[in-house]
Amino acid sequence: SYIVCDSANDYDDRDCSYCCIQNRSRSKRSIDFNDVLKLPAYRMPRDLRPESYELEIRPSIKDATFRGRVKIIGIWPTPGSRIKLDAHQDLNIKDVKAECLVANT
Repeated sequence: SYIVCDSANDYDDRDCSYCCIQNRSRSKRSIDFNDVLKLPAYRMPRDLRPESYELEIRPSIKDATFRGRVKIIGIWPTPGSRIKLDAHQDLNIKDVKAECLVANT
């Protein structure tokens, strides 16, 4: 994610009054949202090797909500009986489906 200073669009060569941008140039800086939001660092188990992620988000502007789905495909090479995935407490999770496929060995 980037923040771009739009105040640097002035048509003269004076400095931007809101930041350190000079001569109508633009500056980009990245933001680590974990630093901004101070969320705990949730991680998948070290043994799980994710192969792919699919994320679908359908926003409702009118209701200021969204619906979404996430699909994680991974390989777990060690035996186990439990997978724990954390979610933000404000998310209303209505349905969960887990499927375990045994690889050909």
